[in-house]
Amino acid sequence: MALTKSHNRMIADAPVNVKDFGAMADGVTNDSTAFDAAIAYAWDTGNSLYIPSGNYVAKMTVPPVGTGEYRGDTFIMYGDGAGNGFLGEPFITGTRITSPDSSPALTYDNTLGASVSAGNHIYIRNIRFNGNSANPVLLLDRFSDYSVISECEVRQFGTGDGIQIEHGYGGTIRDCHVMNSNLVDPHGTSRTGTGISVSILSALSGGILRFQHITSRGFANGFAIGGAGSPPAPSILSTVLEQCECSTVNYGILVGSGTRKTVINNCYFEGVEDTCVQDNSNSTTVSNSFFIGTATECFRVGIESISSTWGNLYFGNEMQLSQSDVIGIALFTDGDANGHSKIVRDNFIYNNSGSASNVIGVSLSGANPTAIVADNVFRPRRLWTGSGAVKIYDTTTGINTGVVPLTDSLNEFPFYSNAGISLGYGGNITETAVTTGVLNLGAASFVDFNPTTATNVTQLLINGKSGRIILVSCNANATLADGTYMILAGGVDFTGNGQILLNVRLDGGQWHAYEISRTVY
Repeated sequence: MALTKSHNRMIADAPVNVKDFGAMADGVTNDSTAFDAAIAYAWDTGNSLYIPSGNYVAKMTVPPVGTGEYRGDTFIMYGDGAGNGFLGEPFITGTRITSPDSSPALTYDNTLGASVSAGNHIYIRNIRFNGNSANPVLLLDRFSDYSVISECEVRQFGTGDGIQIEHGYGGTIRDCHVMNSNLVDPHGTSRTGTGISVSILSALSGGILRFQHITSRGFANGFAIGGAGSPPAPSILSTVLEQCECSTVNYGILVGSGTRKTVINNCYFEGVEDTCVQDNSNSTTVSNSFFIGTATECFRVGIESISSTWGNLYFGNEMQLSQSDVIGIALFTDGDANGHSKIVRDNFIYNNSGSASNVIGVSLSGANPTAIVADNVFRPRRLWTGSGAVKIYDTTTGINTGVVPLTDSLNEFPFYSNAGISLGYGGNITETAVTTGVLNLGAASFVDFNPTTATNVTQLLINGKSGRIILVSCNANATLADGTYMILAGGVDFTGNGQILLNVRLDGGQWHAYEISRTVY
């Protein structure tokens, strides 16, 4: 009898070695039966399962099929190393397990019945898992609490996912490579699968998952957290992705509508064909991450916030925009949301190509949006060259609530929308801004009004909050006439050269301007 099967109390904690149960590790023999026996013995004794260095052809199921026992401790499985994920098959050493058919290399089915968790946890380290089908390489059901996968490599040679988590509550995956065979293809139109996908299959899902220091490469999607639905399935809460890499993928990280407070921090995106982070949920944070684009390879959108969600925060990120038709952050807000719905701040966004066209730093869209866009640094600081290149492109409609800079061709000015005063400069305008006596000042709070011919103004029109303070600097051709909508001190018209300070209010559905002070009488 093999030493690991002994019941001697002195060696009761000895690991269970799969080779003691007949595993050949020759890359040819199907070792699944030997693995089943070793897993069952390790499960029964509570000892660790040791898989020595070698090339195994096997598929595993944990717990053993038909086990119907509650287990509150941790099932440990470990090998002698996962090899180097960037080296080809002939150079792989350590412990390698390849599925013999279309099944996952490992199925972790932590249930006693249809919906009852067996209560155990799994710990896996130092193993390379290979798959070759439309099924995931690792299929994890109820990956929960203290379960950990670390220092492993997961390689998919088929069209399926790398790791699929069907129910998630707690659990950590860290220090792993998850790769598809397309890992070096710079333009992979045929990419399939997702590196790590977290489904939302039942109310037993809950999130609080951690993905740390993981490379996901060569798939259609690097990570997919949660999913869509109408109404959305049960939420995945507070999942964290930290110091993860998405490279040579179509999409980096997809945050689905059934999630809440996903945190993406200090991650790295390179060679992404389409979108690095697509956010379709509430209270997502994307911070301190690096989005790299080169002259030959550049993402289409760095961060795309696509839904009428709230609480989304994007800050401290660095983005290289290096080709035409590229957007750093595409922010959509809609629906008169209460409070500051989405925030874009303290990002470093630069146009890395002087000739690329339609390069946009931050794109804003939606009706009656609620957003703060503040303290971002754009390089080059002044004019972005190239046709259609612009630092902030605002196509929102209705009343904006929040802080969004106004820009001219060279500079940015803070603009506090729906506020009593702003620093938004409306530029130098002429009589072309006047229609039947109404001067349209837009969203500006100070403006130079210099008509080329004598022009009378009887009413001001603004885009902003009632009660705004506005400074108008006029030349000698401009006259602001006292009347129903222009209430001037002592009923005296104002004619430049000079400046007049006005309080503009919306009363009875009409804009009225009330004089505060003037420089000339």
